[in-house]
Amino acid sequence: MGRLTHDRSSTRVVLDLRNSYHSLRQVSNEYLAVLEPPNFRRISVLLLDKGRTAADKLTPDIPAERVEFLDFNNRQPFWRWRAAWRLRALCRQENVSLVIAHRFKSHHVMGLLHLLYPRAGLVAVVHGLNHLASPWRRMISQSLLRNATWVGVSDAVTHDIRTALKLPPSATESGQGRLVKLPNTLDVVAIKTQLLSRDQARQQLGLDNDEFIIGHVGRLADSKDQPSWLRAFTIARQQIPDARLVIVGDGRQRDSLHALSSELGIADNVVFAGYQPNAWRLMPAFDEFALTSVQEAFGMVLVEAMMAGVPIVATDVGGIGEVMGESFPLCKVGDVEGIAAELVRIAQLDAKARQQWIGTFRQRAESEFSRAGMGRRLKALLDRVDRG
Repeated sequence: MGRLTHDRSSTRVVLDLRNSYHSLRQVSNEYLAVLEPPNFRRISVLLLDKGRTAADKLTPDIPAERVEFLDFNNRQPFWRWRAAWRLRALCRQENVSLVIAHRFKSHHVMGLLHLLYPRAGLVAVVHGLNHLASPWRRMISQSLLRNATWVGVSDAVTHDIRTALKLPPSATESGQGRLVKLPNTLDVVAIKTQLLSRDQARQQLGLDNDEFIIGHVGRLADSKDQPSWLRAFTIARQQIPDARLVIVGDGRQRDSLHALSSELGIADNVVFAGYQPNAWRLMPAFDEFALTSVQEAFGMVLVEAMMAGVPIVATDVGGIGEVMGESFPLCKVGDVEGIAAELVRIAQLDAKARQQWIGTFRQRAESEFSRAGMGRRLKALLDRVDRG
């Protein structure tokens, strides 16, 4: 691991730990993006070899002055301890003062590293619900990470962490071992400049310009409850007969969703676009965006839809209400008829109402989920961790 010279007297060195290159890259990058030089020096370490390419390793899309690929494999014995030992050398070399880890494997390695290099403050970021559901994870967290600051991306996630670790209300106020909420953010400038036009996005997806498109971006997984969306669309298209569904994403439920669309008689009206890199750029192709999840920790895809100016239909679960705001009408989970009614209502908005929606929620995305707010909150948090 090569060393780069820098002024250690005025620079705080942050070690960013991730499971693998593609693991939550976008949201994890936002943590580093706001910790800019010269006040911070950023080192990012990818623990596992999963999913990366040679090009990823050569020119990693990570805003850090130093990026290291350890390329461990889950099946290697004691790989977590071996990773911690290698990180100890790096931390001593670079005089690391803070470690920020995303997801449980990285949390575990961070806890082991703390035994070998106890000088750094620890921040464990949790991006999903039920992260600490297993007794083994709770045991590791309560033993190795008892001095860590826990970060949840929504009230729903922080409540989940508090319950699992049995943290007192005072954990949000003082000392290490605290728990804070830090919502995910986006680079709204990049979103604005890199979104495709409506025509470009539709051309890439093979859609006609005159079709009414109800879109969805996400993993094809049980937690997203895409079957309820398909069933709701079957009802809604009686009033919006020219509508088509476009599903961008892939996952275990792909075959069952194909089968369900055929069973419902809507197969000709559903486009399975598969995985698309930087899928948010395609959002302008949609006239509506739907997210009918039964479990959702935050819902970054909703912020992307806001920035793209696409009206949203969503269910009232997890962190979705926090993203959309208290006054936004949400559908009940699994309420097929209610979801269908909302799909129709959005489709029938006149031009003025639609533009008002776009303006209101684009402004919300920029004010609530931009880097400026993230930078202030994260730097204040790191100052408290340093003092803790």
